[in-house]
Amino acid sequence: MNLTGKMTKLFRDAARNKAVIQLEVEDDSGLLEALAKLTNHQKLNISVSAYRGKRSLDANATLWYCLSEIAGALGADKWDIYLEALKRYGKFTHIVVKETAVEEVRKQWRECEDMGKAWVIGEQGKPVEGVQMLCYYGSSTYNTEEFSKLLNGVISEMVEMGLDPPAPREVEKALDKHRRDYEKAAECIH
Repeated sequence: MNLTGKMTKLFRDAARNKAVIQLEVEDDSGLLEALAKLTNHQKLNISVSAYRGKRSLDANATLWYCLSEIAGALGADKWDIYLEALKRYGKFTHIVVKETAVEEVRKQWRECEDMGKAWVIGEQGKPVEGVQMLCYYGSSTYNTEEFSKLLNGVISEMVEMGLDPPAPREVEKALDKHRRDYEKAAECIH
């Protein structure tokens, strides 16, 4: 069950050496019934992460409009143009994995590039040959600043190609909405 809420209390019970966390959830529909089925002190799997609101559809729609225009002008697939934009303007990380894990890593990331052989620590701490990969995050994980960089980069490419970009006022309006949505999501965390 996935819920949205906030932590209202956090302390350590020194006598039992346990962390005690109190949560307040926004919508408890089904939660109380589900918890009532559990026995007291039953061990649970618990996962907690910071809330991230959905990116403004206006900003996302603007990005995909621009990508479609570029793809149309080049006779290319807009998904391929998106992946290239992630490479130029997006965020990424380097990881080193065992050769047997490369295909699984590719399934988990929006885009990956094989950067060649590298050493990774294997079983019993022994070095084994692996693969260094450059992995790009999808834009749905971007904060407002990161998304703005991506969108503005794509728009600058449209201009360089002689294509008509969205009106600056519309772009700013979409990014402002993204910013407000992101800030509202951040308030839910605190």
